[in-house]
Amino acid sequence: MVIINHKKAIPIIKLPLNYTHLSNFLLRSFNKNIHIHVISDSTGETVSTVSRSAIAHFKNFNPIEHSWVLVRSDKQLKNIIEEIKENKGLVIYTIIDKKLRKTLEKGCERLGVPIVPVLDPVVSAIDNYFHYDFRIYSSWFWRLICSSYMLYVSFKN
Repeated sequence: MVIINHKKAIPIIKLPLNYTHLSNFLLRSFNKNIHIHVISDSTGETVSTVSRSAIAHFKNFNPIEHSWVLVRSDKQLKNIIEEIKENKGLVIYTIIDKKLRKTLEKGCERLGVPIVPVLDPVVSAIDNYFHYDFRIYSSWFWRLICSSYMLYVSFKN
């Protein structure tokens, strides 16, 4: 696996919950280099760990990981979207800010690349099970949830 750590940008693509498009995307990339863009508004450990864990399930392709961390502005996202345009591939992200998420999602949709918000299913399950409305909490609480999940994943393996 090749890892390219970008300090300034980030990309995104939405997939249906069954992730059929993801498997089709990976099958088309048989015996090829594929670009995977991981984007985070924090350290990027969670999204990177999830990406690498998923990639481990597939063979016969060479993943090239483009990593953008601490993405917190529209300018950064626009630069990232331009990089995604140059190296089209799957976008996996963890971004909390709704405005930034929409910018990334629209950019990926315009480019026709798949995008996966890795924590959305987990947050949704917690919300549905415990009936919490996470929108009422500040971003520090969201970061606490993400950090806790990362620790769980790290110690689980």
